[in-house]
Amino acid sequence: MVKSVLIVMKHLDYGGMERNTLNLANAMVDKGIAVTVISGDGPLSNRFSPNVNLFILPISRNLRIKQITEKRILEIAAVCKPQIIHTQCRMALVCSQLARKTLNIPLVTHEHRMYADPDAYPYIVNELKECADKIIAIGPYTARELVINGLKK
Repeated sequence: MVKSVLIVMKHLDYGGMERNTLNLANAMVDKGIAVTVISGDGPLSNRFSPNVNLFILPISRNLRIKQITEKRILEIAAVCKPQIIHTQCRMALVCSQLARKTLNIPLVTHEHRMYADPDAYPYIVNELKECADKIIAIGPYTARELVINGLKK
């Protein structure tokens, strides 16, 4: 059984993904699982259980910010010793790679967007293949497009 999880996400706004993460983190700590959340700030930040370890960091692909954030995620992961990293978007996925590789922690992510431009999918699939151990597609259209573009079902 998993005893410690690190969740990395872009922000804590009122979107569905953010609310689901909030509910998931609070439910896991209620079951005795140690949960650490790293995210940009937002109005949901004060709704986490006091038992969730919450760190507010900028999650960005901007090279300078990304380098600082990657190092900080590594430091936090080294202390909380998660058995798994779950990222909520590809930006968080990219920022979690130093911790994943250095500490050899499996990383699960999900792809929840539908892109109007079909030419976007090969890039997305390559990034997911390189950066995640498991990928969850949210919705049949996204799953189909990822598989068509080379992701194993």
